[in-house]
Amino acid sequence: MRTPKAGATTREFPLNVIGMPRPKTDNWIRFQKKYDHAEPRECWIWHDRTINSGYGIFWVEGSKKMTAHRYAFQHAYGYLPPVVRHSCDTKLCVNPAHLLPGTHKDNSQDMASRHRMGGGNVKLTAEQIEQIRRRFISGNHGRGGNRRQLALEYGVNAKHIWRIATGRTGDYRITDPRRKATA
Repeated sequence: MRTPKAGATTREFPLNVIGMPRPKTDNWIRFQKKYDHAEPRECWIWHDRTINSGYGIFWVEGSKKMTAHRYAFQHAYGYLPPVVRHSCDTKLCVNPAHLLPGTHKDNSQDMASRHRMGGGNVKLTAEQIEQIRRRFISGNHGRGGNRRQLALEYGVNAKHIWRIATGRTGDYRITDPRRKATA
């Protein structure tokens, strides 16, 4: 992206957006009660209402709704770009350090480069599937391997986590090293 001239703003990333100031403090206090506070480098998982696409939703001023990650970005950076992307690929993450400004084209390129564009139903990358298996199968249920927590973190339901972990879902079949192979 080219550098704007002094005093100018870019169409994609306005430096000051009229009518879009930082959210009010009382909204921010309410917002902070709706996600899991984790370490600064970890995902902060939204645990309140969601929309069908899997993103968190937040009501501002009681009447205007915004996706939670866009609200977090606006509060942290003071402006709202056309698209707010997740560097972590976790739809419920509201950690501003994981959120990037962008365009629809940027978002599409991210999805393609991360192999998240399959038949519309593909939600997890091969790497994420392996992470789920490691955390769940290795017995880390109390240390981040809990089905419900994993489901929230990866934007799928808990039953799907169980199917991945036990190798009972289509392409996600695995061989459990604890079982003897059958030929």
